[in-house]
Amino acid sequence: MRRGISVPGEPAGKRFYPLVSELADDGIPVTVTCRVLKLCRQNYYRWLACPVTDAELNEAWLANAIFDAHRDDPEFGYRFLYDEVRVAGHNVCERTVWRICRDMQQSPPRTL
Repeated sequence: MRRGISVPGEPAGKRFYPLVSELADDGIPVTVTCRVLKLCRQNYYRWLACPVTDAELNEAWLANAIFDAHRDDPEFGYRFLYDEVRVAGHNVCERTVWRICRDMQQSPPRTL
């Protein structure tokens, strides 16, 4: 039996850590909040020490580069954007560019 709140694509509770911080600022103990939300206190404190991982930061930079390339030439799909970000110096695979485009809903996914 799984316990806790699961969010697809993220570790359980990661979206709720800012809520835990806000409630802690309002005087509600972190222990109580984590118990009610069925979150692990250790993971919360780990997140508190470093809320943005290096991988998330790199993906944000890449998404920004993709957005800039898309803004310059909005009619092209993810393959063109892949070429553009590679020329800009990002070491990335085509599938990653496709996923970011899908998440940002900039170009419809194209099948081969």
